[in-house]
Amino acid sequence: ERHARPARRTRARRPFGLLRAVLFLVGLLLVGGVAVLIAAYQFGSSGRQQAEAPATAATTVAEEGEVLRAEGFDLTQTSGGRPVFHISAARVRQDRDQNAFLEDVDLRIFRLDGSVYDVTSDEAVFNEGTRRAELAGNVVLRDGTGLELRARALDIGANGRLLVSRGQVEFLFPPNLEGRASMLRVDLEQEVYVMNDGVHIHSTESAPSSLRLDAERVTYEEAEGIARAVGDVRVRREEDWMASENLTVFFKAGTQDIDFLRARWEVEGEIGAREESPTRTRFEGDDLTIRFDEQENPQPRKIELETMLDGGRPSRLTVDDGTSTRVIDGMSIHGFVDRGVLRLVEGSGSPLEITEATSGAATRRIRAAQLEARFDEVGEPMSMLLDGDVEVGDGEVLLTGGEQARLDWGRGQVIVDGPEVRLLHEQADIVAPRFVYTQNKGLVRAEQGVRAVLSDQSAGALAETPIGRPGDGPINVESTNAVWTLTPQTFAFRGDVRAWRGRNLLFADQLRGDETSGTVAASGGIRTILFPTDSGLTGADRQPVEVTAARLTYSRREGDVIYDQNVVLIQGERRMTCEALTVSLDTEGLAERMLCNRDVVLEDPLNASRVEGERAVYDVGVDRIEIFGDTVKLTKGEGNQVTGKYLVYDVTNGKARMQRRPPSAAEAAEQATGSPTP
Repeated sequence: ERHARPARRTRARRPFGLLRAVLFLVGLLLVGGVAVLIAAYQFGSSGRQQAEAPATAATTVAEEGEVLRAEGFDLTQTSGGRPVFHISAARVRQDRDQNAFLEDVDLRIFRLDGSVYDVTSDEAVFNEGTRRAELAGNVVLRDGTGLELRARALDIGANGRLLVSRGQVEFLFPPNLEGRASMLRVDLEQEVYVMNDGVHIHSTESAPSSLRLDAERVTYEEAEGIARAVGDVRVRREEDWMASENLTVFFKAGTQDIDFLRARWEVEGEIGAREESPTRTRFEGDDLTIRFDEQENPQPRKIELETMLDGGRPSRLTVDDGTSTRVIDGMSIHGFVDRGVLRLVEGSGSPLEITEATSGAATRRIRAAQLEARFDEVGEPMSMLLDGDVEVGDGEVLLTGGEQARLDWGRGQVIVDGPEVRLLHEQADIVAPRFVYTQNKGLVRAEQGVRAVLSDQSAGALAETPIGRPGDGPINVESTNAVWTLTPQTFAFRGDVRAWRGRNLLFADQLRGDETSGTVAASGGIRTILFPTDSGLTGADRQPVEVTAARLTYSRREGDVIYDQNVVLIQGERRMTCEALTVSLDTEGLAERMLCNRDVVLEDPLNASRVEGERAVYDVGVDRIEIFGDTVKLTKGEGNQVTGKYLVYDVTNGKARMQRRPPSAAEAAEQATGSPTP
C-alpha cells in the first residue's frame, strides 16, 4: 500500500517529537508521586506540629488492645501559618503500639504554587514510632487537571522520604494517555522516582493518534534533570517506532524541555511513510544520540549513530522512498536537521558502505572511509562526497582505488578521482586518474590518462580488424581521455591514442567504435603496424607493414579496413603511397588483400626502382603487388623507364615484370600459381 501512495514532495515531519511528549508525561507522573510522599511526610510529622483544627469525633468503647476508637476524623496540618494538608476519615482507631487505623481516607495536599492534590484510599495505617504509613485499597491520586493515579497500596517509609507501591499502579494523563506499572518507588531526599517491573504508557481509544511507550523500568532524577527508560524499551507513534535497551533523556536546567537524548544497546527504529510522503527512514546501531535546538519548542538538530566497540556491528541508516532504497553502514553516522528536515549526513567507518537498490535489486554499492551527503529543503538527496579508499559498484561496473568521489543525484552522475582509479567490468579493465559515470545513460568517461584492457566483446568490431587479431591476448588501448557506453555499446578514445594486440599496433588522435553499427573509425595522424601473414610461408618477408593516413574506418558489413587521405604503406625499405587503401580481411581478421587507389607510387630503394600507377593490389598471401593504370611507369637506376598498363612486383625479392595490358582471367589464374620473372 505504501508504494501506491503519491510521492508528492513535502516538508519532512519532526520524527522525534513523540519522544519529548512521552518522556514529559513520565516526568509529570513521577512528580505526582512526589505529592503523595509530601503528604505522607507531613502526616507522619503531625505530632510535632500544631493542628489548626484538631480532630473531632464521637468516641466509642475501645476493644481489647485499643486505646482509641472514634467515628469521624478531620485534621488540617499547617506549617508557617499556611495549610500543608488536610486529612479526614470516616473512622479511626489506635492501638497501644502507636498504630493509627483510618478508614475511608481523604487526603488533600496544598502545594506552594496553589495547586491541590487529592488522595483517597479505603484504609490507612500510620505508626508514630516508625514514621511509616500504609495506604491500601483503591488508592487514587488526582491533581485537578485530570491526572489520575491508582494503586492497590502505597507504603510510606524512611520518615516520610520514601514511597513504594505494592502491586500494580495505573495512571491516566489528560487528555488521551493512560498506562500502568508493576511498582512505583519515590525517594524524596534524592529526588529519584522509579516505575519498575514493566512500564506501559499508551494513548486512549479516543486519541487522534496512537502512541505507546514500553520499558522494564523508568527512572526520573529530578535534581539532575535526567529520565531513563531501561530494559526492552520501545516507543511507537502511529507507524513510527524506536527500540533500545537503554534510553536516557537530558532536560534543560529547570525546564521540561529536552536538551538531548541517548539510546544505547540494540538501538533500532523507523520513521516516516505518510500519505503526503512515502519515504521511510530506518536506523540501527549501538548508540543513538539526538540533540535538540535552543528554541522555545525544541526540535531535533543533530542525530548521532555510533558503534560503541571495535568489531561491533556497524550503525545503519536506511531510507526507502517506495521506489528506491539507500542503506548507509558505518561506525559513525551523524545527521543534521533543519526545521524538522534532514539536510546533511556525515559518516565514517572502516569501511563505510552505502547500498542503493531499485525495486528490490541492488543497483549501486559504495565503500569509503568518510562521506558527506546533502539533502534539499524537503529531504530529497542532492549530492554525496566520499573520501578515502573509494569504491563504487553500479550494476556490472565497479570503480575502485579512488581517493575521492562525488555523487550527484540530480544528474545521476558519479565522479571518482585518484592517482589510479580502476574500472572493472566483465568486458573491460580501465585505469585512469578520473572517471565520470552517468548511470541513467550507462556512460563512462575516463580522463587525464587512460589505460584500457578490452575483451573481444567490449572491443566489438575493433577485435575483428588486424589491430585486434584474435589469439594474441587482450586488446590494449591508451589515450588521454575515453568515453564508453554500456548500452548501446560504444567507445571513443581521444588524445594520443595507442591501441595494440600482440604485435599489431595503432596510433591515432581518436579511435571510436560502435557495436550497433559494427563500425570502427580512427582519425588524426593514423599509424598502424600490422603483421599481415602467419609465419610458415616459404620465402615471405617477415617484416611488418606500416600504414599511415588521415583516417581509418572499418565496417563489419563490408568486412574491409579503409585508410583515407595521404596513405603511406611501408614494409622494410619499400614504400607505397596512394590516396585510399582498402584492406580486405580473411575469416581470422588478418590482412588478406590490400587495394591502393589513386596516385599510386611504389618505391624500392634496395632494388633502385620506382613504380607509378593508378591502382595497386597487394596479395598478402603470395607476397605479390599488382599495379594497374592507363600508364604504369617503372623507373630503374639512374632514370631508365619502362611503361605499360600492368606491373607485377615480387615482395620477396623486389623484382618487377611490366606488361602492356592486365592479364586475362586465365592468365591471372596461371600467375597465381607461379612467380613473376624480370
